[in-house]
Amino acid sequence: MATLARPSINTSHITESLKVAHDMLRRDRDPELASKIMVLEGYLELRRMNPDRSYDDRIRKAFNDLMSRLQVQTAEMHRKPLRPMSEAQSLDMSALEMARALLRNGQTLEALPLIDQAMRQYPQAASELKAEADTQIQAIDQIINRALADDSSSSAFALAKRAGRAIAQIAATLNRKSA
Repeated sequence: MATLARPSINTSHITESLKVAHDMLRRDRDPELASKIMVLEGYLELRRMNPDRSYDDRIRKAFNDLMSRLQVQTAEMHRKPLRPMSEAQSLDMSALEMARALLRNGQTLEALPLIDQAMRQYPQAASELKAEADTQIQAIDQIINRALADDSSSSAFALAKRAGRAIAQIAATLNRKSA
Protein backbone atom coordinates (compact mmCIF):
# COMPACT_ATOMS: atom_id res chain seq x y z
CA MET A 1 0.00 0.00 0.00
CA ALA A 2 1.38 3.41 -0.96
CA THR A 3 1.73 6.10 1.67
CA LEU A 4 1.41 9.77 1.05
CA ALA A 5 4.58 11.73 1.63
CA ARG A 6 4.32 15.02 3.47
CA PRO A 7 5.83 18.01 1.70
CA SER A 8 9.37 18.91 2.66
CA ILE A 9 9.92 21.63 5.22
CA ASN A 10 10.63 25.20 4.11
CA THR A 11 13.77 25.86 6.16
CA SER A 12 14.09 29.50 5.03
CA HIS A 13 10.80 30.24 6.82
CA ILE A 14 12.01 28.43 9.93
CA THR A 15 15.35 30.25 9.82
CA GLU A 16 13.63 33.61 9.63
CA SER A 17 11.37 32.71 12.56
CA LEU A 18 14.42 31.60 14.54
CA LYS A 19 16.01 35.03 13.95
CA VAL A 20 12.91 36.67 15.43
CA ALA A 21 12.99 34.23 18.34
CA HIS A 22 16.66 35.03 19.01
CA ASP A 23 15.86 38.77 18.99
CA MET A 24 13.09 38.22 21.51
CA LEU A 25 15.36 36.00 23.60
CA ARG A 26 18.05 38.71 23.73
CA ARG A 27 15.45 41.17 24.95
CA ASP A 28 13.49 39.01 27.42
CA ARG A 29 15.94 36.24 28.39
CA ASP A 30 13.08 33.74 28.74
CA PRO A 31 14.43 30.25 29.60
CA GLU A 32 11.38 28.49 28.08
CA LEU A 33 11.90 30.34 24.80
CA ALA A 34 15.60 29.41 24.90
CA SER A 35 14.63 25.77 25.37
CA LYS A 36 12.24 25.82 22.39
CA ILE A 37 14.91 27.45 20.21
CA MET A 38 17.53 24.87 21.20
CA VAL A 39 15.20 21.95 20.46
CA LEU A 40 14.35 23.26 17.01
CA GLU A 41 17.97 24.09 16.19
CA GLY A 42 18.98 20.62 17.39
CA TYR A 43 16.58 18.90 15.00
CA LEU A 44 17.69 21.14 12.15
CA GLU A 45 21.30 20.21 12.89
CA LEU A 46 20.42 16.49 13.01
CA ARG A 47 18.67 16.86 9.66
CA ARG A 48 21.78 18.48 8.21
CA MET A 49 24.10 15.82 9.66
CA ASN A 50 21.89 12.86 8.66
CA PRO A 51 20.28 13.73 5.32
CA ASP A 52 19.21 10.12 4.81
CA ARG A 53 16.88 10.28 7.85
CA SER A 54 13.69 12.28 8.11
CA TYR A 55 13.25 14.67 11.02
CA ASP A 56 10.45 16.64 9.35
CA ASP A 57 7.70 15.66 11.83
CA ARG A 58 9.90 16.50 14.81
CA ILE A 59 10.94 19.77 13.20
CA ARG A 60 7.29 20.68 12.53
CA LYS A 61 6.37 19.96 16.15
CA ALA A 62 9.35 21.90 17.50
CA PHE A 63 8.54 24.80 15.16
CA ASN A 64 4.90 24.84 16.26
CA ASP A 65 6.00 24.78 19.93
CA LEU A 66 8.35 27.70 19.26
CA MET A 67 5.65 29.70 17.46
CA SER A 68 3.26 29.11 20.38
CA ARG A 69 5.87 30.41 22.82
CA LEU A 70 6.55 33.42 20.60
CA GLN A 71 2.83 34.21 20.65
CA VAL A 72 2.85 34.08 24.45
CA GLN A 73 5.92 36.33 24.52
CA THR A 74 4.20 38.78 22.17
CA ALA A 75 1.07 38.84 24.33
CA GLU A 76 3.21 39.52 27.40
CA MET A 77 5.02 42.26 25.52
CA HIS A 78 1.68 44.01 24.93
CA ARG A 79 0.92 43.99 28.66
CA LYS A 80 4.23 45.58 29.70
CA PRO A 81 4.53 49.35 30.13
CA LEU A 82 6.33 51.39 27.48
CA ARG A 83 10.12 51.43 27.65
CA PRO A 84 12.59 54.16 26.75
CA MET A 85 12.59 55.17 23.09
CA SER A 86 15.54 53.08 21.91
CA GLU A 87 14.01 49.90 23.34
CA ALA A 88 10.56 50.89 22.07
CA GLN A 89 11.95 51.16 18.54
CA SER A 90 13.50 47.73 18.92
CA LEU A 91 10.14 46.36 20.12
CA ASP A 92 8.37 47.86 17.12
CA MET A 93 10.86 46.26 14.74
CA SER A 94 10.48 42.96 16.58
CA ALA A 95 6.71 43.33 16.25
CA LEU A 96 7.15 43.92 12.53
CA GLU A 97 9.38 40.86 12.12
CA MET A 98 7.08 38.74 14.27
CA ALA A 99 4.07 39.85 12.19
CA ARG A 100 5.95 38.92 9.02
CA ALA A 101 6.71 35.46 10.42
CA LEU A 102 3.10 34.96 11.53
CA LEU A 103 1.78 35.95 8.10
CA ARG A 104 4.09 33.47 6.41
CA ASN A 105 2.87 30.81 8.82
CA GLY A 106 -0.74 31.56 7.84
CA GLN A 107 -1.61 33.10 11.22
CA THR A 108 -3.13 36.25 9.76
CA LEU A 109 -5.35 37.30 12.64
CA GLU A 110 -2.52 36.95 15.15
CA ALA A 111 -0.33 39.23 13.00
CA LEU A 112 -2.78 42.15 12.85
CA PRO A 113 -2.11 43.61 16.35
CA LEU A 114 1.64 43.41 15.73
CA ILE A 115 1.28 45.21 12.41
CA ASP A 116 -0.69 47.97 14.14
CA GLN A 117 2.00 48.24 16.81
CA ALA A 118 4.77 48.58 14.23
CA MET A 119 2.83 51.12 12.15
CA ARG A 120 4.08 54.08 14.28
CA GLN A 121 7.78 53.53 13.62
CA TYR A 122 7.76 51.70 10.30
CA PRO A 123 4.69 52.90 8.37
CA GLN A 124 5.88 51.75 4.92
CA ALA A 125 6.87 48.20 5.90
CA ALA A 126 3.85 47.81 8.20
CA SER A 127 1.52 49.04 5.44
CA GLU A 128 2.91 46.40 3.09
CA LEU A 129 2.31 43.70 5.71
CA LYS A 130 -1.20 45.06 6.31
CA ALA A 131 -1.94 44.79 2.58
CA GLU A 132 -0.65 41.19 2.59
CA ALA A 133 -2.83 40.39 5.62
CA ASP A 134 -5.86 41.96 3.93
CA THR A 135 -5.21 39.83 0.84
CA GLN A 136 -5.07 36.68 2.96
CA ILE A 137 -8.29 37.60 4.77
CA GLN A 138 -10.07 38.28 1.47
CA ALA A 139 -8.90 34.94 0.09
CA ILE A 140 -10.15 33.10 3.17
CA ASP A 141 -13.47 34.92 2.97
CA GLN A 142 -13.86 34.02 -0.71
CA ILE A 143 -13.13 30.35 -0.02
CA ILE A 144 -15.63 30.15 2.79
CA ASN A 145 -18.31 31.90 0.70
CA ARG A 146 -17.58 29.62 -2.27
CA ALA A 147 -17.79 26.52 -0.08
CA LEU A 148 -21.13 27.65 1.32
CA ALA A 149 -22.52 28.53 -2.11
CA ASP A 150 -21.29 25.32 -3.79
CA ASP A 151 -22.86 22.87 -1.42
CA SER A 152 -25.57 23.92 0.99
CA SER A 153 -26.64 20.29 1.50
CA SER A 154 -23.35 19.22 3.14
CA SER A 155 -22.88 19.07 6.86
CA ALA A 156 -21.15 21.95 8.63
CA PHE A 157 -18.22 19.65 9.31
CA ALA A 158 -17.80 18.78 5.63
CA LEU A 159 -17.95 22.46 4.66
CA ALA A 160 -15.40 23.40 7.32
CA LYS A 161 -13.13 20.56 6.23
CA ARG A 162 -13.29 21.62 2.57
CA ALA A 163 -12.76 25.28 3.45
CA GLY A 164 -9.80 24.32 5.66
CA ARG A 165 -8.17 22.41 2.82
CA ALA A 166 -8.64 25.34 0.47
CA ILE A 167 -7.20 27.77 3.03
CA ALA A 168 -4.20 25.50 3.52
CA GLN A 169 -3.64 25.47 -0.25
CA ILE A 170 -3.77 29.27 -0.37
CA ALA A 171 -1.38 29.55 2.57
CA ALA A 172 1.05 27.20 0.83
CA THR A 173 0.78 29.25 -2.37
CA LEU A 174 1.37 32.50 -0.47
CA ASN A 175 4.35 30.95 1.32
CA ARG A 176 5.87 29.90 -2.02
CA LYS A 177 5.35 33.38 -3.48
CA SER A 178 6.90 35.15 -0.46
CA ALA A 179 9.88 32.77 -0.24
